[in-house]
Amino acid sequence: MQQSFWLERWQHNQIGFHDNDINSHLKQNWSSLALPQNSQVFVPFCGKTNDLLWLREQGHQIIAVELSCIAVEAFFSDNQLLFKRDYIAETSLIYPLIFSLMLWPCTIEPL
Repeated sequence: MQQSFWLERWQHNQIGFHDNDINSHLKQNWSSLALPQNSQVFVPFCGKTNDLLWLREQGHQIIAVELSCIAVEAFFSDNQLLFKRDYIAETSLIYPLIFSLMLWPCTIEPL
């Protein structure tokens, strides 16, 4: 799919794919990975999933990437987390304040 498809879904709030609940398969199977505390966990195309909060509660550092700035801002707003938006070389960066999570909006470029 084209990135415009996903950006339009977020822009028009057509996010039926979003689930407010923690993914049951994640909860059921996470411990089988036996990751040490404070491990870095990468979550690509995360949307505004609450799985990020759950993973952080498990004692991990979360690095998440999302295409839509709307989704990233919604994650922080929905969870009443302070965030800051900066612009570097015309790229929007949104990051948390006082929170052990890095969540970056991204763009997809063809190889």
